[in-house]
Amino acid sequence: MNGKFIGTNLKIILKYLKYSLGVDISVVGICLILVGCSLILSISSTILLIVIINIQLKKNMDAKNPPVTGINEIPANYPQQIFVEPKYQ
Repeated sequence: MNGKFIGTNLKIILKYLKYSLGVDISVVGICLILVGCSLILSISSTILLIVIINIQLKKNMDAKNPPVTGINEIPANYPQQIFVEPKYQ
């Protein structure tokens, strides 16, 4: 299979892109790089803010609901009632 058409199509696409934008392709590339960097910064700062809020919420919940002590828990080996389904005849 001959792949020369890919190069030709790419040149045609770049030609029409330059014609439609009216500026050099490098300016468009620089703008896209700046937008990408700003997206990276905004997403990472949002994730950091969510982590900080979750830590603060956990501290507030722990302060409102202190751990309860002195309750006797049922040990794991405690015999439990087993429910047996009745057989119908």
